[in-house]
Amino acid sequence: MLTKIVSDVASATPLRARLTERLREAIASGELPPGTPLRERHLCQALGISRTSLREALRALESEGLAVSVPHKGAIVAPCGKKEADDIYATRAVLEGLVAAQFADKASKKSRAELRHIADELAEIEPPLDGPGFFEIAGRFSATIMEGAGNRLAASALSSIYLRQRQLRAAGVGGERYMEECLRGMREIASAIDRHDAIATEAACHRHCANLLKIALSCLDEKSGGRSATPHKARRLSSGARDDAPDSADARREKLPADHSDIDEVA
Repeated sequence: MLTKIVSDVASATPLRARLTERLREAIASGELPPGTPLRERHLCQALGISRTSLREALRALESEGLAVSVPHKGAIVAPCGKKEADDIYATRAVLEGLVAAQFADKASKKSRAELRHIADELAEIEPPLDGPGFFEIAGRFSATIMEGAGNRLAASALSSIYLRQRQLRAAGVGGERYMEECLRGMREIASAIDRHDAIATEAACHRHCANLLKIALSCLDEKSGGRSATPHKARRLSSGARDDAPDSADARREKLPADHSDIDEVA
């Protein structure tokens, strides 16, 4: 549940930055589910902050794709359905492929050693996979590649993509099959990087994202009960894969929660 942000004059982090991070984490973790109205009055009361600070935080979240502004309704938590999954993994394929290829080309010996150490950890993992522990390693894997590549612009964009992926996981995309593909894909990417093969590294990233998209669409379809009438056309990723999966979320994607819902009910 969202609680008040206590003002700390000794903190080096401004209140507005802490507010943005609090809301960002609540959205990414599913504490504030997709479609939740971000009503100013309720949020200001729950968090103990001013409307000016809240509006700045909401603008930051909208720029990251975690919130959207709906005409005549105000801001809501961004939807997280099949269309969003398609966009997330298509964008991730391009950015992650670029960054990983740059790492394979020019990463320092220290960065390569750090990634090799993580790859050794991955090599020792066997199913069944532990969710929190596994994604902690996956996070270090991605962070090491982004830092070693030195592409800050792409790294910033990927950070937003990874937040949206967390939101997808909280919405029901995950499980053993998803983690097994994450493990397989990271091992393939690490192997290509270890060979200093930028082309193979980029291709491995694209295949990995295409496979994750297939699983994400399947998870979302299972969550909806498979009651779709219109096929969903997944965007063609660079691997050449194309998925035709039923889309049960079209009608519901635009439907907002009832107006009487407030922050205490959804937090």
